[in-house]
Amino acid sequence: MAEKKAEKVIKCRLWNNDGSWRSNDSSSDDDNESFISAISHSDMDIFRILEPLTSMLPHELDSIDQKLQRLVFINQTDVKYHRALQDIREQSIVSMILEPSFYGRHQRTSIIVIATANNTYIFDMQALDFIFKDLRYVLEADHPRKIVHYSHRICNHLLSLHNIKLGGICDTFVELCIARKQNKPSTLSEAIALVLKVSLSEPKEITESRRLFKARPMYQYQLDYLAKMALYQEKLHDRLIYEVVCEKMLSMSKKFSESFDKIEFGSDIMLGMQPLSEQGFEHINPYHCAIPYSVKIPSAKDIEAHDHPANNFNE
Repeated sequence: MAEKKAEKVIKCRLWNNDGSWRSNDSSSDDDNESFISAISHSDMDIFRILEPLTSMLPHELDSIDQKLQRLVFINQTDVKYHRALQDIREQSIVSMILEPSFYGRHQRTSIIVIATANNTYIFDMQALDFIFKDLRYVLEADHPRKIVHYSHRICNHLLSLHNIKLGGICDTFVELCIARKQNKPSTLSEAIALVLKVSLSEPKEITESRRLFKARPMYQYQLDYLAKMALYQEKLHDRLIYEVVCEKMLSMSKKFSESFDKIEFGSDIMLGMQPLSEQGFEHINPYHCAIPYSVKIPSAKDIEAHDHPANNFNE
């Protein structure tokens, strides 16, 4: 079922400048086939991850299909634009794609894709022509965190062309290098295939402008491809962080959660649950990763000063 769903070819449509779409019956099947997704792992000359990770589950594939139905294409600063920014600001983490970005500053911005928990927004930067102040603030802020791949290329692009320093970066390429224990080039589509066992064929268009998502109008299957990349990128981050980078911490959490399970007598459990009890602390190794500093816990006064800066100023 999942394989048939993933191999479904999306009907070709064209986006007009006003955000509406029209059918394009003249489009060839070859255009569609370059964006077909297959569940089978593609053969790639890249090192496998030392420990096998969880591939995409059926309900996760269904969820991505449902989210594709909520794709929002934005080419003007209208109600959709402002609702998108409000939704993005409310997130703790988002997945972000920028095209073309592979050569950094050497290509003009065409598309910015931001996927939230419920929606995927595609900003047509050719139509918008400018990254306005409200979008700039979202990109520069540390929150929401931005999941990206090859952040050095994207950051070079944004800083050089828009004077924007991207904040709150979570780079899936860095996470992949940690998982493989080796620094080896890997595009986002390759990383998705390696970790999630999902192959997203990259565009094989005739013209370079179409391959780099610069040609207008845009095809619907191009937008679906970009949205899928953003959605799968979020899943890639989830797998790499929670099954590799934070694996030891999660293992300690599991052991700590079971601290009372093997205690036979209720009286011993009561003693272990006293406020200053250190029951189960032996399962926690606070030095399992090398952090050159300790985290400072804010005092009540620090919190009050942060929440009410005006009162602090008056003092």
